[in-house]
Amino acid sequence: ESLGKRSDKAADRVDVVLNRPNDVISTDLKRLFARDSKTIPASVREEYAALVNMFAAPKTVRVVLPISKIQENLNAVNDAIDLRDGGLEILKNAYESFEDKVLDDKGKINYPATLERMVAKGDITE
Repeated sequence: ESLGKRSDKAADRVDVVLNRPNDVISTDLKRLFARDSKTIPASVREEYAALVNMFAAPKTVRVVLPISKIQENLNAVNDAIDLRDGGLEILKNAYESFEDKVLDDKGKINYPATLERMVAKGDITE
């Protein structure tokens, strides 16, 4: 079973497993499990999978980590997502404000060449 399918199960079971409906951690976990699992950064994939597997496991074999460990894993995953998304926002803003975009012979933006020019001019780094 894929991590994505298990994350759907995990989201459905958060309140039952933690017995804390509408608690901040329950809400944050459900929000995390609602994300496409393919968008989770590789650096925290293990922590994400541990959370998904714990909540998606059948009741008879489920081992629930202490809340502090759940929160630690949740924070690690969310921090990595925030770091990545913040970097994307910075890159997007730099691209949008870059005045010297490269155009192809049809007048359309040549994205790879524009990014190379941005690196060459020091607007962004590789």
